[in-house]
Amino acid sequence: MNITRVFSIAQDFSRFPGGPDTGTYSGEKLRATLLGLLNEPGDLVINLDRTLGYGSSFLHAAFKGLASEIPNLHKRLSFISEEDGTLITEIWEYAEE
Repeated sequence: MNITRVFSIAQDFSRFPGGPDTGTYSGEKLRATLLGLLNEPGDLVINLDRTLGYGSSFLHAAFKGLASEIPNLHKRLSFISEEDGTLITEIWEYAEE
């Protein structure tokens, strides 16, 4: 049986995610958290809603190159967002760098 976990950035990380070098809520810190979750068995759904926005530097630091580090990333990772889809597209572009 495949396990699916949901990680809400607003609830499980911060409603105010910051750019690089912002300490506790940096993109680098989120990346480390996501890598830990993705190295566990099962799939991961990331809820992007209810934050006060994302800077491109934060998204770049958090997601850059994940596809090269996690096998079958497109099968194991998905997103929930009330946005128009451009946010998810941007994240996948960073993940595939």
